[in-house]
Amino acid sequence: RVLPIVILPLMVGLLQPRSALDGAPVVIVAAFIGVAVAILVKKVHIALLTSVIIAGMMINVSHLDELRAAMAASHEHDRRHHGHSFRPWSSNAADAGHDPQPPIVPTEEATKVPGHVDSLGSNVPGSALVAAVAAGVGNKFHQDNSVAPAAGLANKVIEGNKLRGQTPKPVPLETLSVVLPCAFEGEFAAKTAEAVVQHTKRHRLLEVLVVDDGSWPPLEQGFPKSLLSGTPPVRILRHDKTLGLIATKKTGGDAAKGDVVVFFDCHIKPRDGWEDAFLKQMKRAGDHRTVVVPTITSLDPDTWEEIPNGSNGRACYILWSADFTWLTNPGRDVPLMSGGLLAISKKWWEETEGYDEHMVAWGGENIDQSLRIWLCGGRIEVAEDAFVAHMWRDPNNAKTVLRYPMPTREVMRNKARAANAWFGAFKDKTMMFPEYEQFTVNHESLGDMSNFDRLKAKQKCAPFTSYVSRFSYIYLDAGLIPPETFQVREVSTGLCLERSPHDAPPHGVVLSPCSGGVGGGEVAELQIWHAANRDVQRLGKPCCSGFMNWNFLQCMQAHAVGGLVRTSECLLTGEDPNQRFALPHDGPHAGQMAWKTSKESEVQGCVAPAETTFADAGLIPGTACSTEIEFVPKPDGGGEKQFRLYTSLSHPPGRVCGGAVGASDADNLSGLTLQFMKCDSRDTRQIFHAIAMLDGFQIRIGDSNFCLDSASGTQLLVYPCYDQKVKNKNQVWQLRGGQLIWPQYNSFCIGMKEVLYISGSNIVQVNGQYTFAGAGSFHKAADGEVWLSFVNRHWFLQNGADKGQARGWLRSVGDGPPSTETWQVENNDRWEAQSPLTVSTGKMREVLTISGAVGTFARTVNGKYASSGPGAWSKIGDDKWLTFVSGAWFVQPESEKGLARGWIKTVGGGKPEAEKWMMGNGRDWEMQENIGVTIDKELAPEQLGSLPPGQFVLRTCAAKEGQRLRRETAASEPGTFIIRDLDKNGGQQQCLGLLPGTSQSLGLVVCDEARHRWRLMQDKVQLQHVASSMCVDAGSNIDKPASLYPCHPGHAHGAQQFEVVDEPGWVRHKGSWGDNGRKREFQKCLDRSPAKEVSITVQPCASTQHRGVRWEKINPRIPIERAIWERESKPAPGSVPLGGDMAPP
Repeated sequence: RVLPIVILPLMVGLLQPRSALDGAPVVIVAAFIGVAVAILVKKVHIALLTSVIIAGMMINVSHLDELRAAMAASHEHDRRHHGHSFRPWSSNAADAGHDPQPPIVPTEEATKVPGHVDSLGSNVPGSALVAAVAAGVGNKFHQDNSVAPAAGLANKVIEGNKLRGQTPKPVPLETLSVVLPCAFEGEFAAKTAEAVVQHTKRHRLLEVLVVDDGSWPPLEQGFPKSLLSGTPPVRILRHDKTLGLIATKKTGGDAAKGDVVVFFDCHIKPRDGWEDAFLKQMKRAGDHRTVVVPTITSLDPDTWEEIPNGSNGRACYILWSADFTWLTNPGRDVPLMSGGLLAISKKWWEETEGYDEHMVAWGGENIDQSLRIWLCGGRIEVAEDAFVAHMWRDPNNAKTVLRYPMPTREVMRNKARAANAWFGAFKDKTMMFPEYEQFTVNHESLGDMSNFDRLKAKQKCAPFTSYVSRFSYIYLDAGLIPPETFQVREVSTGLCLERSPHDAPPHGVVLSPCSGGVGGGEVAELQIWHAANRDVQRLGKPCCSGFMNWNFLQCMQAHAVGGLVRTSECLLTGEDPNQRFALPHDGPHAGQMAWKTSKESEVQGCVAPAETTFADAGLIPGTACSTEIEFVPKPDGGGEKQFRLYTSLSHPPGRVCGGAVGASDADNLSGLTLQFMKCDSRDTRQIFHAIAMLDGFQIRIGDSNFCLDSASGTQLLVYPCYDQKVKNKNQVWQLRGGQLIWPQYNSFCIGMKEVLYISGSNIVQVNGQYTFAGAGSFHKAADGEVWLSFVNRHWFLQNGADKGQARGWLRSVGDGPPSTETWQVENNDRWEAQSPLTVSTGKMREVLTISGAVGTFARTVNGKYASSGPGAWSKIGDDKWLTFVSGAWFVQPESEKGLARGWIKTVGGGKPEAEKWMMGNGRDWEMQENIGVTIDKELAPEQLGSLPPGQFVLRTCAAKEGQRLRRETAASEPGTFIIRDLDKNGGQQQCLGLLPGTSQSLGLVVCDEARHRWRLMQDKVQLQHVASSMCVDAGSNIDKPASLYPCHPGHAHGAQQFEVVDEPGWVRHKGSWGDNGRKREFQKCLDRSPAKEVSITVQPCASTQHRGVRWEKINPRIPIERAIWERESKPAPGSVPLGGDMAPP
């Protein structure tokens, strides 16, 4: 009997359209009616039926009231704004030309939404670098926070029809058609449709349209019947063949019957309330031309639930390459939709003609649609409180992998069509990117563009400069239309800053020979920079606060003094302090490159070439390291202890000090490692601060917030300092006996970390790099299960299971340092000599010095010898050897190496530094009492690599020795030529050819027209060696010499695309692109004398000034995008902005 009292108000409360607060009176009335029914109607089933009927009537009345209120509001809006007219944008700068050409560069964040390849990223999720460099999409990005309009900001409502001189008409925005474009989505299609139905109010959701784009088996076969026959209806529309995302969305949009068409990807799940948030935002401006997007979160494909605190995104912006990337903190207005998740009124869909019917498959449609919305009278906004979880494509998860091909040529055509349709003169910028060569070089057609002309004329669309002005905080304030580009040269070295691309960000920054200049050919793209990122420290946040690699949306970044300078995606908002770099023209830092300059002009560090380091620091078991503490008085006389950590070297003579240095392989959060370098009293990285903590000290490095950390005795780290309240003993050290000691686990001190390289063994597991692991052991860096351990007075190379036991693959004969020992291999329980094995140290090498010899052979014998393997030392700079033969050490010529004779020898077979020596007089051996032998650690000389003489590798093209190669026509055969080396190289002139005695080695040979002619295969852009019929091939490793290889038949792949450049004289690899323009291989030239690239780090400014480091801009130029901007017509000051009002972030 009490059921009507419960059911009637419950049904009304759940199904009425108003909010709980506004609808509360109706619910109360329903409760009173329920009481009346319970009292008056005696039979339960009749009472329940009566309650349902009354509830239905009350809900219908509520809906009618809401509809009347909406209509009244619409008429009132029309009445109030009738007569307001706005000067329409002039379209004289609109360019509807059909030639292939350009888009723009925008903003980026340090973290991004994971990569995907469906409509949501329509091309690129995360970072699409302007010239499409290998980007490394993926990772995460910070949650966006919309920003409310600033106080006093104009908030005028602009009726779209009036803006274009048309009569406004009210358009209802009440019901939704949700379109799901699905191609081979399998169970995801049904899960998505079900999620939409379950999380959308029934009176709003008119239909769900699943457009099956040629899936096999057809989606309908596995689709739940309950969805197809339920309410609201789920309809499946099918393409017999896969037509692609664009055509699929157009099919759904055209078939939709609701007031609003909602496009979702076929692998999403919305939160409750999304539809109300959509409609509320769409009605904000008072017309039907507001398109809205949700906040896009992440969906777990296994549970089909939103991932808590996962990455999210709202808005994107257009790049000059006609690609796009995510925008951090966009505020209300969206420059560009990602493409997959949006809502548009059916009327605006029809008025803007949906999508370009000539675009095929996928790509570029979000740029086209976003620009036709903004330029033709509409606007795109974020719907606050609308959240939709999206499943990102993950190459490591087979469930999420794309199951249909992406036609690259059509993707690029789509993007080129969008650029040519809407970018006006800026299309010239876009078509400069190499991914558009099919149109600019091969002159392929873009297809019929008349549909864009028709739309522009009908809607009176604005020129692209209006869009740039509308989003000037991206394009102008963030430096994406820079006044100039330039190279940055370090004066003392004469080298230029160059970005060094990696497979994934962050990318390196190095010093390389400067390209371009007078007679120097083109400037390499990777050496062109410009100012970028807004300056948050200045009023209005104008440009600029950092440096961007032109065309690539990659900005210089560093994380700490001592850290490497690298590049990551530019945060155009200027909110990443690690991207703050400047070249001051005056003041105390003039000529320096300053990092992290504050409002008060205080500079945290300056950029300089990386200094030479002598050795890594590491934890050494015990308390007897060679390093010592030297206390340094504080300038202010405070009580905190500060000190240097140093050790002495014999060569170069003097002290080296520990300091924090950037390392790309640093295994910690700081990006720093502790290394020994030349002591410098001005270098704050070499000053350690001891702060009392627990029963010892926390050791902070320099001016940073990083501390020494023992990682529980496993390795020495430079790590963020823990709060003392944490009481982490990994950062508690003791200053004892002049040394820095970590007292846990039997104690460790800090010393030079030894790295061993083992080679020459026929046991494959043995060869490789080993790092010191403490307690008489090294472990193989690439395989933690291979160890070099000291057991029972022998070194054993063994697997992890044998560690600590006297067995393994190999063992040393004695108990000396591994790099000086002779090695044996086990054979049927017997140990036999393994002579090929070589054990050498890393940066520091052992050097044996012989001195004190007198007589005829004194000059021959005295000198320094470097360890060259077990039982052998080679004299540095000479062909003399110290060799262990027949139980004695002999100094001998190379011709007698291994024989028991020489100039001097030891009396016994002990260590050479402990033995007595004799000198031969031709007949006898005579004692030499004054001969002394010492062994010290010295810095091994740097090597430029193992490039064989005369061979070539690929390096950045520059007017430098080793690259100057000139084509000279051959007289013996038309169309062929020799390639002569222009630099002096011995007595004979030399040319590029096939090295004698080899089958494929490319190098310098004596010029001989008969054997070393070349021809260019113009149709395939290949350089062919005539005599061998092979082509120059770059190979897959840039550090290995280029070679000759059988010419690719048909179309030449990227590795064989070479050209001969007559001025300044280069053989140049053309470079290539992939992944729809998002990956690049850059132009490089053959170089037989490659310069060593120098890394760049942030260092204390006093130290860089003392070293004479100075930076300057060279070769300034006005980029094409700036020239176009200056030339083209722009909106008049005070004009109504696109969309009618603005709410910038």
